[in-house]
Amino acid sequence: MCGIAVGISKTGPMDPSLIRLMCDQIVHRGPDSAGYHIAGGMGLGMRRLSIIDLNTGDQPIFNEDRSLAIVFNGEIYNYRELRAGLISRGHTLLTHSDTEVVIHLYEELGPKALSELNGMFGLAIADLKRGSLFIARDRLGIKPLYYTETANGLYAASEIKSLLVVPGLDRTQDRVALDQYFSLLYVPEPRSIFRDVKKLPPGCYIVQEPGLPARIERYWTLPSRANTSRSRPELIEEFRSRFDAAVACHLISDVPLGVFLSGGIDSGALVASMARAGASTQTLSLGFPDEYRDFDERRYARLVADRYGTQHQEIIVEPNIRDTIHELAQVFDEPIGDSGAVPNFLICRAARRSVKVALSGLGGDELSAGYQRYLGMLLAERYRKFPAWLRERVVRPLVNALPEPKKGALGVDRGKRFVRDAALPWLERYFAFSSAADRGQRELLYTPDLRSEVELDSALELMRGIAAAHVDADPINGLLCIDLLSYTLDDLLVVADRTSMAASLEVRVPFLDHTLVEFMATVPGMMKISGMEKKSFLRDAFRRDLPAEILDRKKSGFSLPVARWLREDLRPLLEDTLSEARLKRDGLFDVSVVNQWKREHFERSRNRSSILWALLMYHLWADHYAH
Repeated sequence: MCGIAVGISKTGPMDPSLIRLMCDQIVHRGPDSAGYHIAGGMGLGMRRLSIIDLNTGDQPIFNEDRSLAIVFNGEIYNYRELRAGLISRGHTLLTHSDTEVVIHLYEELGPKALSELNGMFGLAIADLKRGSLFIARDRLGIKPLYYTETANGLYAASEIKSLLVVPGLDRTQDRVALDQYFSLLYVPEPRSIFRDVKKLPPGCYIVQEPGLPARIERYWTLPSRANTSRSRPELIEEFRSRFDAAVACHLISDVPLGVFLSGGIDSGALVASMARAGASTQTLSLGFPDEYRDFDERRYARLVADRYGTQHQEIIVEPNIRDTIHELAQVFDEPIGDSGAVPNFLICRAARRSVKVALSGLGGDELSAGYQRYLGMLLAERYRKFPAWLRERVVRPLVNALPEPKKGALGVDRGKRFVRDAALPWLERYFAFSSAADRGQRELLYTPDLRSEVELDSALELMRGIAAAHVDADPINGLLCIDLLSYTLDDLLVVADRTSMAASLEVRVPFLDHTLVEFMATVPGMMKISGMEKKSFLRDAFRRDLPAEILDRKKSGFSLPVARWLREDLRPLLEDTLSEARLKRDGLFDVSVVNQWKREHFERSRNRSSILWALLMYHLWADHYAH
C-alpha cells in the first residue's frame, strides 16, 4: 500500500522538485520509504507502506532493459501465480513484490495485463523509450486515482492534496459537484470538488502519448444479468466456495494482519472464513463509553471472537467529536458528509498500534441488499396501492407530527421521508431515499447566484446513467448496481481509504473481490431479499458459521448520535460555522433557510442532521482547502 504521484510534461523537462513536493503531501500513505524517477519530461514518485517483500520491494521498479518503470499503490492477490508464469516464460524478476509482476505483465500484454490482475490498485507505468504514460485504476475503484491536465502537462496522484501543488492548477470549485455533494453527501466520479481535478473512473485507464490528447479507455464493466436457471442451494454453495477463495487470497501479508469485527454478519463471516483457511486471527472491535451504549456492538463481536478463538482486542474510544471532525476535514481533501467517517477514523487510528493490515466487511450490504432503503422500496410498492386521500390526508400528517427522538435515532425521520417520497417513480424514489436533501430543499438552500451555476438534477442523472448501462438487471440488482458504482465507490471506499491511510493502515475488502462481485451479480435480486428480510442470501450462506443472535438481529452498523451531537456537543461550533456573518460572506447559502433548519433541528420538530452535518463539514473543509 502506497501513495503515488506522477506527471508527464508537455513543455520541457519535468521539475524533480515538483514530484517530490507532490509526494510530500501524502507521506501518511507511505511513511516507510520514498522513491523517484525523473527523466526528461517524465516524473514518477511514490511513498511506500511496506506490506509485501519488505526488503526489496521499493519503487519505482523497472523491467529488465529499464525501458519501463512503474509506481504502484495497492495489492495484487494473485501475484504469486502470475510471477511463476512470467518466470516460466523467460522473465527475470529481481524482487518478490507484486509490483514487479505488474510491469513484466504489462511488458507482455500492454493494457490487457489489467484483466489478469486480481486486486486493488492505482498505478502508473512510464514507457521511457516512447515517452508515454499509462495510468490505471482497479475494477471496483477500491484504490483512488485523481488526475489533472494543465497547459504544462498531465499529472495524477492517489490524493487531491498532491495535485493542489501543481503549478497552474486552478482551485475554483465545481459548482455542479458542490450540488452533487449536498444531494448525496459525497462527490461522485468523474468530478471532484475542484473543477480542474477529475477522478479516474473504476475499471478504466488513461494513455498519454507524446503530442496527443490523453485518452481514457474502459477495460471492465460490472455485469448485471441474473442467472435464473440455478437453485438457491446451488448458488449458496458456490458463493461460499468463492467467498473462501477471496478471503484466503486477501490474507497475503508480510506484516501483522487483523479483522475489524463489528458484530455484524459481514465481519463475522470474514472471521469464520479465516478459521476455515487455518489462519491465526486477530480481531479488533470498537467500543464506546456508557453514554453511547446504544451504538456499541462489542457483545455481538465477542460471540464471534469466542466461537473462533481469535486474539480479540476491544478498542474503547471516547469520541472527542469537535477535535475529531476538525481532523477529518483535513484528512479528506474534498468534502465528505458521511458521519460514518468518525468511527472509521477512530478505529483505524487505534488499530494501527496492533496491526498494519486490516480486513473489513465493506461491500457485503451492496452485494446482498443489506440496507433499509431496499426494503423501503418494496414496501412503497404496497403503500402506493392505498387510496391517495388516506396517504396524504391521514397518514402523512400523522407521521409528520411525530417529534424527533432525543437520542437522535433515525426511525421517525425515515418514516417522514417514506410517506413523502413513496409515490415517486422507482428510480426517483430510490434517489429520494438515498439523498440527504431533495431537489426542493437544495433549491431553497442555495442563493440565486449559486442556483444559477448548479444542475439540480445532475446527481439523479448519474443514477439514471448507471441504470441505463445495466438495463438487463432485475429491479433489486439494478439498485445494487447503482449503489456499488456510486455510494460504495465514492463514499464508503473513500472513507475507508482516507481514514486508514491517515493512520498508515492498509484496509482490504474481500467482499469486493471482483470475481465475487461478478458472481453475486448472477444471483437474482429476490433471492437477496426474502419477504421483508434483508440480506437473506448471505444470512442463509453463513447460517452454519454464525450465532443466531447475529444472524437474526437488526443491523445497526457504525452509527453515532449525530442528531444529538448537533443539538448539544457541536451546537456552539455549528452556530459559529453557520453564522449569518459567514454565510453572507460566502454568498452560497440562504441565511434564512439555514437558520430555519437549525431551529427545527434544535426544537426537534424535524431531524435536519444530514443537511446540517453536510453544511458543517463543507465549511470545515473549505477552511483548509478552498483558498
